[in-house]
Amino acid sequence: MAFNQFSATTGVYSDSGFAVDELNQYATYFFSCFKGLDGKLYVCGDESNNNVSTGAVAMNIFGFRELTFDYTSGIKKWGAVNQGTFCLMNNGDLWYVGKNGNRQIADGTTTNVVVPRIIQSGIVDIEFNKQVSNTIDYIMTYTKDSEGNWFGMGYNNYGRCGDGSQANQILEPRPIVMPDGLPPTKIYSLGTTYGATFALAEDDKVYATGYNGYGQLGVGNTTTNGIWQEVLGFNASDVKDIQGGYGYYDTSAKSQSSTVFLLKNGDVYTCGDNDWGQLGLGLPASSTINIPTQVAVSNVESIQCQGGGPMSVLCTFADKQSFTVWGYNSYGQLGVGSTSQLYSPETRFFPYKKIFTNVGGCHTYSYQSRMFLLANDGKLYSCGQGGNYALGNGSTANVTQFQPVPFYEGDKIKDLIITQANSGGASHVLILLTDGSVYACGYNGQYVMPMTMNQVHTLAERYLVKVN
Repeated sequence: MAFNQFSATTGVYSDSGFAVDELNQYATYFFSCFKGLDGKLYVCGDESNNNVSTGAVAMNIFGFRELTFDYTSGIKKWGAVNQGTFCLMNNGDLWYVGKNGNRQIADGTTTNVVVPRIIQSGIVDIEFNKQVSNTIDYIMTYTKDSEGNWFGMGYNNYGRCGDGSQANQILEPRPIVMPDGLPPTKIYSLGTTYGATFALAEDDKVYATGYNGYGQLGVGNTTTNGIWQEVLGFNASDVKDIQGGYGYYDTSAKSQSSTVFLLKNGDVYTCGDNDWGQLGLGLPASSTINIPTQVAVSNVESIQCQGGGPMSVLCTFADKQSFTVWGYNSYGQLGVGSTSQLYSPETRFFPYKKIFTNVGGCHTYSYQSRMFLLANDGKLYSCGQGGNYALGNGSTANVTQFQPVPFYEGDKIKDLIITQANSGGASHVLILLTDGSVYACGYNGQYVMPMTMNQVHTLAERYLVKVN
C-alpha cells in the first residue's frame, strides 16, 4: 500500500492513498479507529486518555496513526470501545491501548496503557460492550480462552460477573460460571453504569445479571442481586440476538433500560421500561414489564436498537422490501413522517439493500439518533437528528422521512457507521467503499474524521467528503 504523506515526527499518515478494509463497530469517545487493507489498525481524534497512543494527552490526531501492535499472526477480532482499543490476534494474544481508570483490562492497576501491550494470552474470543450509554468508561468486556472458559474484566457495577459480588472494579479477569457449573456458550454485554449481561448456557437456558430496576433482565422480578437469574419464556437455542437501550443522559432517569430479544424463528420479545414506547407492546408510558413479552411482528431477520433509555427499535426482513419500527422518535429517527413516540410497531415499505443506525448504541444523549437507508438503486437516504450536518444533506434540520443524500457512490458502499460522543450533536458518519475509500460528514471537533492534509480542520462537514 502506498501512502503519499508520512510524518516521522508524529507517525501519522495524512494524505490520499491509504485504503481501509473495516470500520469500527463499537461506540468510542471522540476518536475513530480503522482496519487498513494492510491488516493493521489506525486511529485518529482525541488523545485525552491515551486512546490513540501518542503517549501525550490533550493532543488531537488529524490523520491515520498506526497502533503499534504485533500484527505478525494477523487480526482475529478487534474493537475500539469507549476510550481504548482491543485487538485479538490469531495466535491468541490480546493487545490493548487506552484508558484503564476503571480497570478496563483488570491488570490490578488503574494506570492508562500509553504504549500498546499484550494484556492476555491464549484467548480465542472476546465480547465487547454494546449499547454503550450514560457513562463513557464504565465498560465490561469478556474474553474466552482455548479451554472454553469465559472471564470478565472492567466495571462490575450491579454484579456483571454474576458471582454475587457487586464491587465496582475487577482486579484480575474473573471467571464467568453459569448456575449449571459450566461456562456460558455465548455472552451479550449491554450497557455501562446501569448495564446488564446476558448469557446462553450449556443447559439450554438464558441467564442474566446486572441492574434490574425496571425488569429489563426478563427474569420475572425487579431484583438486582448480582447473581445469574434465568430469563423466562424461551431457551438458549432459540436466541439469535439480544440488544437493548441501557442508560439515559439525565441523572433522574439514567437507569431506565429495556431489552429486545430476537429469536431464530423471527419472533421478537421485549421487557423493561416503556416510557417512550420502546417495548412496542402498545402499553402506556408508565408501564414496566419483567417477563419477555412478544411484540406483534414476525419473520424478523435482524434487530437494531439505538439510544439509551429512550430507545428506538428497527426490525428488518429477509426480502428487504419493508422495515418495522417503534419507540423513541422525537427527532424523526424512525422515518415514519412524524416525531411522535411509537408505542406499537409501524411498518414502512421502502425497498433497500441495508439500513444503518447508530453503531453500538453510542454514548450519552444517544437518543438524538438517525438512520441511513441504502436503496436498491444505489441511492442513499437519511432521516432523524440533523445536528452538525450528520445527515449529509447540507442542513442541520431534523428529517422525519427518508430524504435523498447527495452521494453518488452508493453502489460501492461496503459499510456505513453512525457514531457520536458525549452529546447528540457530536455525531458523524463514516462510509467505507469497496475500493477502500472513506467518506465522512458531520462533527469533527477532535478530528474524529481523518481529514487529509489539505482538509485539516475541526469544522462540521455539511456533505459527505472523501477523507483518504
